[in-house]
Amino acid sequence: GSKSKSKQVIIAIVIAFISVFFLAYAIQSVYPAPDYNNYCKDIQTFKIIDNKIECEAMDGVWYENNEPKGGWCDLYFKCNQEYNDAREPYERNLFIVHLILGLAVLITSFFLGVEAISSGFMAGGAMMLIYGVTRYWGNLSNILRTIVLGLALVIIVYFAYRKFK
Repeated sequence: GSKSKSKQVIIAIVIAFISVFFLAYAIQSVYPAPDYNNYCKDIQTFKIIDNKIECEAMDGVWYENNEPKGGWCDLYFKCNQEYNDAREPYERNLFIVHLILGLAVLITSFFLGVEAISSGFMAGGAMMLIYGVTRYWGNLSNILRTIVLGLALVIIVYFAYRKFK
């Protein structure tokens, strides 16, 4: 009846979210993100750095301008660059892992016999795919975006056709 259907929907939603959180924390446990603090330690300066020589002596980057002050010092430029250099391959690898796990969960869901469980894992797999793609989307070229979306669409349609025909 309607109670049974509503319980199935609720359990499917719970399975979807818990499966996504489980996989996200499992990934983070075995493949942690680069820590900003390992690259940019707290740089304590109690005075204003207002010249290029002092700035560069503290490993900063000096930016000239035409104001009376003459410029400003970015003490975090180099460490931010090192952090971003470490983060970019991490984000790419995470994107690939999310795609693989999302597709695996989604495909597995087609073979599960209990509708509520199957639906929950189907939604969880779709959420993993969406999360992985949106997290790395800005780093993908238009060609790669098209290829990723095309492959995901072909795989999903293939398994959906097999399951629902």
